Amino acid sequence: MFYKLNPSMRKEFSKPLGKLFKGDPGKSFPKAIKWMKDQFSDLLKVSSLEKPLLVIGVGDIVSKSIVQDHFLSPLVKYLFIDGETQRGKNRFLFPEIESLINKTFKNPAGFINEEIFEFISETIDDNNHYLVVIDGEEDLLVIPAILKSKNTFIFYGQPPITDINPPIPAGCVVIYNNYEVKQRVEKLFEQMGRVSDIN
Repeated sequence: MFYKLNPSMRKEFSKPLGKLFKGDPGKSFPKAIKWMKDQFSDLLKVSSLEKPLLVIGVGDIVSKSIVQDHFLSPLVKYLFIDGETQRGKNRFLFPEIESLINKTFKNPAGFINEEIFEFISETIDDNNHYLVVIDGEEDLLVIPAILKSKNTFIFYGQPPITDINPPIPAGCVVIYNNYEVKQRVEKLFEQMGRVSDIN
């Protein structure tokens, strides 16, 4: 089963779900890290948390930036990439984290594979780290990442959207996944249709 994006909701789904740092996602990533550390300094004291803080990356460039950051890489739970130019070589895309377990899902553009919701639900509380390679497009997977996780920081690359007013620039988005964010995303998700045939 798949969840399908209603074309009339494209504008709403295109809006950043967290703090947007404008510019090339790789170059704006350090600004996102600094903001996160400044805004959530108490929360980032992992020893004070009942449950360890987790980091999720959605997108190739952002995921690569996460694993190259000495502060974030130990906190990685999931990295969602389409790995289009690295197909068959994704194990070498992130050599910094040797413990990454590779998973693969089909996820066509404009859809969310229901299996990804199930996968996150089944693995969010284990002690493993996952590199999830998407056959298709990973852009909408920030939705299940938000709805099926908690106590997480989620980073994703914001594509430029130029055919809406005002236009949305490219950049890196960082989200602290709290109740308010979940509520907003839940309302968006409820407007997606559920289909069995994507042809």
